[in-house]
Amino acid sequence: MRGAGTFLKWLYKTEAMVATFAYGVLAVTVLADVAFREIFSIPVLGTQRFAVYMSIIAGFLGIALAAGAGSHMRPRVADKLLPSAWNTSINRVSSLVTSIIFLVAGYYAVLFWHIGYEMGDTAPILDWPLWPVQIIIPYAFFSTALRYLLFALVPNLNPA
Repeated sequence: MRGAGTFLKWLYKTEAMVATFAYGVLAVTVLADVAFREIFSIPVLGTQRFAVYMSIIAGFLGIALAAGAGSHMRPRVADKLLPSAWNTSINRVSSLVTSIIFLVAGYYAVLFWHIGYEMGDTAPILDWPLWPVQIIIPYAFFSTALRYLLFALVPNLNPA
């Protein structure tokens, strides 16, 4: 399963680059908006909405990145209730259940995306189709589901 580990590292780096780019574009957009409004007294229509879309992209990729880094928050209340010898099995089952939850969320995200695509939803002010931004939602859920599935199948890949 060395290939799975290599794939997960590549996936993490790729998603991190896209999220970083989105946050960079967001920062430049907000700075430009402020500069044009405050210095030149000229509002730039749509910059705030565009910044929100960049935030959506980076934020949803953050779900997958947090899973890849093992930094999702989880309740630890029941950690001492079961014998520590069961930890490996419990972690595998937990990863599998989490994967299923993200698969279900991904399914509903695809429905959400598809309805918007079919209806021709557009961004207010910008008048751009929303589906290119919304596609990040099912992608992030499925990417996270894949990670947790691999963590269930190959526990030593789990960074947590």
